[in-house]
Amino acid sequence: MKQLIIISIASMLALTACNKEPMDGAPSISEEVLYFSSYEDASDLDGYEGHEGSIVEEAPVDGGDFSLKVQGGCVGPHLHFKIGPYLEGKKISMSFQGRSEGSGTIFLSSNVVPAPMENIIIKGSDWEEYDYSEIYELEAGATLDVTFISGGIMATATWIDELKLYAPK
Repeated sequence: MKQLIIISIASMLALTACNKEPMDGAPSISEEVLYFSSYEDASDLDGYEGHEGSIVEEAPVDGGDFSLKVQGGCVGPHLHFKIGPYLEGKKISMSFQGRSEGSGTIFLSSNVVPAPMENIIIKGSDWEEYDYSEIYELEAGATLDVTFISGGIMATATWIDELKLYAPK
């Protein structure tokens, strides 16, 4: 009888543990994380192209100690990287924290011609959370280009942290 009670309790604990929400920062079971960076180390920029980005000692609360700083003017793109290709198409979602001295932009595009483009504008000098669900549809076999631009005619700086690109499963 004791064994039956122990097995019943263990089964109930296992079932309730499966229903809990993931811890903060942990990927949801219903999403596939395609890319994530908190920009805590210079190696987080491996694979990035451009010369206007650097890891700096500034970050939002709960964002670690460092972030990506993109600084530029009218000649862009200032920094970019690519992910993919994937065998199946993906509905890309994106979340990050950002702030800017003026205005910054993250562009999502692909190598498909003609390539659709999605623009995310970062404004405001205080850290703000950005979360965009299924904002870009990436075709099977295509690569996603993530491009950072800061400023326009006048040079300005934009900070980004906790960048996550993901797709629902």
